[in-house]
Amino acid sequence: MALATVCDVMPLTGLNRAFVTQGLKVMARGERVVCVSDTVRDYVLRHYPATDPATLRTIPRGIDIALDDGLPLLVFSFHSPSLAPGHTPYVRSLSALDAFHDWWRTVFAYLERRGVRPASLSQIKTAALA
Repeated sequence: MALATVCDVMPLTGLNRAFVTQGLKVMARGERVVCVSDTVRDYVLRHYPATDPATLRTIPRGIDIALDDGLPLLVFSFHSPSLAPGHTPYVRSLSALDAFHDWWRTVFAYLERRGVRPASLSQIKTAALA
């Protein structure tokens, strides 16, 4: 089984772009391609159209790291202008808004599978003062 990972936290410029481009060419031929975000998944599909979408897996890596490290509280947020198309670079169209909502649904379902439960502000305060 081939396994490859791409991370979208570095700017794709200069030498980094060259490394990523070559890596993606190899990765796109893998039996299983792990993407750390939907942004990476979309990039792979857009720039390497021969890639079989069934081989792509998006894994919320940051959640796993936080939970495996035993962090007691995970906080998720987004810019409220993202709730309407055209106000942020992340949501420029209705289809991007649908993808944004799908991403949140995926994250919440993943959190539930990992046994993470939502908490109110009063619950957080109580736990912090205990």
